[in-house]
Amino acid sequence: MNSPAKKYSTLLTALILVIASYGQKNYLPGYIVTAANDTMKGYIDYRNWKKKTLTK
Repeated sequence: MNSPAKKYSTLLTALILVIASYGQKNYLPGYIVTAANDTMKGYIDYRNWKKKTLTK
């Protein structure tokens, strides 16, 4: 039997899987250098952000 609850739970599971499959696609390797010249390696979520400048 296909109850409405089973249909909704299947739809919800499929939706979560689709959303999760697009997750963490933009992570690129990178590093930062601290003031003490210590290098920390990791990943950044690169989203092609534009640099905003302050104007008067």
